[in-house]
Amino acid sequence: MKMKINSSLDDMLSSSAIGSVDRAIANALFGLNHRNTGNLVPSNRDQQGYVFVVRPQLNMQKENLSNVRKLYPLLSNNPTSVDRYVRCTLDPRQQTGYSFNTKPVSQANRKYYDSIGLYPNSVPGIECSLVDMRQCFIPLITNMVEKVTGWPESQVPTMSFEPGIFREKYALVDGMMENYDEYEIDFAFKGMKGNVLLYLLYIWTYYPTLLIGGQLARYPDYRSENRLDYTTRVWRLTMDESNETVSMLTASGASFWVTTNVAPFADYDRGTAVLNPAKEFSIRCKCLGFQFFDPILVQEFNTTVTQFNPEMSDQFRDDDMIKVPKSWLSYFNFRGYPRINPSSMELEWYIDKTYFNVRSAEFLETNAGQSFINELTDL
Repeated sequence: MKMKINSSLDDMLSSSAIGSVDRAIANALFGLNHRNTGNLVPSNRDQQGYVFVVRPQLNMQKENLSNVRKLYPLLSNNPTSVDRYVRCTLDPRQQTGYSFNTKPVSQANRKYYDSIGLYPNSVPGIECSLVDMRQCFIPLITNMVEKVTGWPESQVPTMSFEPGIFREKYALVDGMMENYDEYEIDFAFKGMKGNVLLYLLYIWTYYPTLLIGGQLARYPDYRSENRLDYTTRVWRLTMDESNETVSMLTASGASFWVTTNVAPFADYDRGTAVLNPAKEFSIRCKCLGFQFFDPILVQEFNTTVTQFNPEMSDQFRDDDMIKVPKSWLSYFNFRGYPRINPSSMELEWYIDKTYFNVRSAEFLETNAGQSFINELTDL
């Protein structure tokens, strides 16, 4: 009945000066509103979306960490400790294991090790149940970020000439609009018990200064290729009102942290029971380059995901992974790997087929699962 009423209303408006609601966008694109009627074009209701920060590849080998006293705690043998979490997050090779020798013949995990070019023969991986070694982004940053500000405005370089005899002036475009410049953005994070995120970001910020001082060294392949190992990339996904489709995709170029903002935790105010930085703290990131409205960003985003999780590639995804149905996303929250569909720009979430089958079977045995089945039956 509701559809009939809406349809009748739209038909009535179509014959009036206001015009059809359904065709408002097409009308605005095609012709001039010469009757100055009300603007029926729907307002933009984009959602905040997501902030993703890519994991770096620091060298957290035991031999490296042993050179710096402040980094000794990262050598913890406790697989569920904060120190082990920080070490494995900032150095993905710690979990996968690594080798700089000839590639092994073993078929075990070949897809994964082929993708990163490393093999677990020389140095075995260490265990950390708090870190998903196939996740390319740092979940804690995404989950705790409150604000990201400071992105650079796009500006066209221009050139102006001296006025002529009649004081007329001329100006023209005099440069490229692409932004490859340096700039700084500020992250504001929600404080968490134990200051885990603050500690992780401090170690990450501290690390490159130790490289400069000669106390630490990069992995051999990074040294031979003259690559920086502490840089990251900040991805910003703005979602449409359904929170399912990416409406705007932007990303920084190479980025690294330049402040830690630990000092406010040392401030003292007897009149305040809870420290202000304990509630929220800010850290600054220096970025090089800013990309937007570029279709290659979709490919780069998906490629980044695939580099850490080869099963997400087009070659293996259908065999090893399963796209989580929309109605099941809440049940599988905090699990999964993102992919932007190049055709529809839908942000899809995938998990291992084996894990999905086990968890879905458990879910269907619960009361909520039975209610879900009943809802499907009623449709």
